[in-house]
Amino acid sequence: MPEWRKNRDRTELYPVMATLIDDAIKSGLWIYHKTTKKWYTPEEFREVANSLYYTNRDKNNGNEFAIMSPISGLNLRLQTLKKVTDEIEIFKKRIDDYYSIEVKKKR
Repeated sequence: MPEWRKNRDRTELYPVMATLIDDAIKSGLWIYHKTTKKWYTPEEFREVANSLYYTNRDKNNGNEFAIMSPISGLNLRLQTLKKVTDEIEIFKKRIDDYYSIEVKKKR
């Protein structure tokens, strides 16, 4: 076990998380957790980093975190929203068309 981990205060950040936060601050970007699809400012991430990060022997989930522009995240969400909205409109039109035809058949 690494020496830093043996004597580690539980409130102290894992070094890999501290580096991630420092890099995000320096670049003016946010941290995205791919698994939960949540965005964190570097300051918010500092509060939850140790609970999100795990390490077991030689394995860890460090690749689940990315430093990204929140604007690009917003744009991706807007694209997803547009796609879902378009799908809803198509589905609603199918419903309207179906029932308008059914009403005409009953007459």
